[in-house]
Amino acid sequence: VIQNITTSILNLFDMTIDLIEEKAKEENISEQQSSTMMISTNSIRKAIKQIEELIIFSTKNEYQFIQSGKNFFDYTPPTENLISSKDEKKEYSYHVSIKDSLKKILEKDEMIALLVNNIQDQNKIMQADSDLMFSFCHGTRGNKINKKSFLIQLYVDGIGVTNPIGPRKGLHNITMVYFLLEDIPDIFRSTLQCINLQLFVIRSI
Repeated sequence: VIQNITTSILNLFDMTIDLIEEKAKEENISEQQSSTMMISTNSIRKAIKQIEELIIFSTKNEYQFIQSGKNFFDYTPPTENLISSKDEKKEYSYHVSIKDSLKKILEKDEMIALLVNNIQDQNKIMQADSDLMFSFCHGTRGNKINKKSFLIQLYVDGIGVTNPIGPRKGLHNITMVYFLLEDIPDIFRSTLQCINLQLFVIRSI
């Protein structure tokens, strides 16, 4: 998603340049100038203002913003789950399907080849030095795992967030669950693109 957003921002800059160049051509044609194209600052402001209006229109409400995320960034909104009983204060959890997330990850170009090559490289190193262990698969119980499968790791973390402009400025405690493909090369393990949010629970205490 981050890469898609970054690419779209770069495309936005390209579109802005194209729009400004188009405005410059219109001005030069109207003024019948055949020399180097020039454009007034007022026309640049109008072009940028036009882009701003389009952005505001596409994000004027939450529903439309989410729909744009689905259409252009393949965004999957989390599913809300009520986890408290009827007599208790309402508490919710939100989850994103690991299956859907993994499908998107493995559909990326060269991702499967990257994982397979990393596993093969680790196995070669282990054959040369049996004292090394890179993952759970290299342990005693790991030998029972299907060799054609990829492993995932789950991480749990607790965070506190506040809404300083809202009517209630108290601290909201949230438990976050992330997952990571264990077989991904070390150089990518700490990057945001490889750490995936799976579940978060809003706690009242």
